[in-house]
Amino acid sequence: MKYLQLLAIMAVAALMSSCATILTGTTQRVTIDSTPPGADIIVDGHIMGTTPARIRLERDLNAFVDNGKDIRLELDGYYADMYYLGTDIEPTVILNVFCPIGFAFDAVTGALMKYDRDYYNFKLQPLDNQPVQPGPVVQDDNDSGEDDYERLMKLVELYENGLITEEEFETEKAKIFRKN
Repeated sequence: MKYLQLLAIMAVAALMSSCATILTGTTQRVTIDSTPPGADIIVDGHIMGTTPARIRLERDLNAFVDNGKDIRLELDGYYADMYYLGTDIEPTVILNVFCPIGFAFDAVTGALMKYDRDYYNFKLQPLDNQPVQPGPVVQDDNDSGEDDYERLMKLVELYENGLITEEEFETEKAKIFRKN
């Protein structure tokens, strides 16, 4: 009898699980950056902070149906910049192939989707009456084999953990973008 109860409990647990909700969660952290820094980050009409910032965005069914969220950056003296965060299917959803209930639960919680990237960088354009001040072009001899995205994400992590100052962050970030 105990084995039958244990088997029933395991069967119910397997049918009621939702892999993407459990494994990836219902939120996603994305980094929003801008050149120059200090721009207000507005996501779907709500202020989420100022750049550079790592913000937590809800994964919800509306974002999936609408295929994303609107991001707007505003900074005095610069034109506002907008971007539409796209969405993709979360790959772990495939684990629900044998459990349609789990698939439905992932869809309702938003874990069915993910935002297309973890890092977004905006280059704000000054208003017509503001002079553009180009910075010096710096050559970077990076032979580590890392691509720019990897270097940038490590830089963001160092900044968020307080290991480098904002000035150091901006200097190193500028080196990465001027290289291209």
